[in-house]
Amino acid sequence: MILTCPSCSARFTINTELIGQAGRKVRCGSCGHTWRQLPTVENDAQPPPQGPIEVEPDYSERDAIRSVRRRSAAALRTRARRGAEGRGRLISWGALGAVVVLLIATLWLGREPIVTAMPEAARFYDLFGIGGEAPGQGLALQEVTSVRRTFDGQRRLIIEGVVANVSENARPVPTLRASLHDASGQELAAWYFSTDVKSLSPGERTTFSTLAQSPPDGATELTINFVAEAPQDKQ
Repeated sequence: MILTCPSCSARFTINTELIGQAGRKVRCGSCGHTWRQLPTVENDAQPPPQGPIEVEPDYSERDAIRSVRRRSAAALRTRARRGAEGRGRLISWGALGAVVVLLIATLWLGREPIVTAMPEAARFYDLFGIGGEAPGQGLALQEVTSVRRTFDGQRRLIIEGVVANVSENARPVPTLRASLHDASGQELAAWYFSTDVKSLSPGERTTFSTLAQSPPDGATELTINFVAEAPQDKQ
């Protein structure tokens, strides 16, 4: 497929599959101008020389990681603020015991999301003898990418990545849960999937791949978490 920059008229060749049926945002490698290219083909008896052309990704791994970090940081700030407000209303020696009990209960019930967001918090739980490990403790998601494709007229979101054991011990690889959210954070779709291996030795890695069929149009954020197991009706 031949592309012509509407700003500087530079011409480039590009694989038609990268544009897709819905078009794709591209950037001119000569002048830096960006535009949305529709899947039209320009006929030319003499193909132009290869030139620099950049295809803007619909969704990037960096955006997914930033989204997960923002959501995790916001959740932790909200919990910290609520805890501070609760302690401020109960400043008295008589209520101190109740505050301690409430704090322990909150940490116990919220253990899994806290350790998932901050793996270093697992040491705190071990220090106080709150047993067990959160799903995926010692594991890290790396090199996560997502690409939208159309097959036989059906839209697909292909997600690939790596699960790495970053601990010093062998770790089981639990079920993973992927979810798509809109710009306001509302969950639009979710599904469960597994890797091809059940455990990883220290430093070992394994790849994963999952497919979302007909992803919602408003989905802008991707989240992947480890879970203990998928619900019975989702298996």
